[in-house]
Amino acid sequence: MKLFDSHSHRYPIYVAEENSTILGYGYLSPFSEKEAYSITVEDTIYIHPLYRGRGIGKQILKFLIKRAKDTGAANIIAKVCAENCMSLHLHKSFGFVEVGKLTKVGSKFGRFLDVIILQLIL
Repeated sequence: MKLFDSHSHRYPIYVAEENSTILGYGYLSPFSEKEAYSITVEDTIYIHPLYRGRGIGKQILKFLIKRAKDTGAANIIAKVCAENCMSLHLHKSFGFVEVGKLTKVGSKFGRFLDVIILQLIL
């Protein structure tokens, strides 16, 4: 699977499961391929809709923040759909600060999506 091939000790994937059912996952990725930005990582978190609101995202984000610190990252960037209030709240509850907004950079279900950029300085 391509997703797993592009990750490593520095950029781990954390999978939450229960009774062999995947509830969600999260991972760190390079923020940019340019060397000057190697001190910054980006997080991604996905929780299956049936399991949202059970604290799984908190567990995953806590792990990702610890891993980012352990590997020497100075920042974590999160790009979250402006409509995803749960993810925005989750990130802000861990100290992420909104630093920007990208307008109409995605599309889903036939409509444009805005993205909020959040940053956590470690």
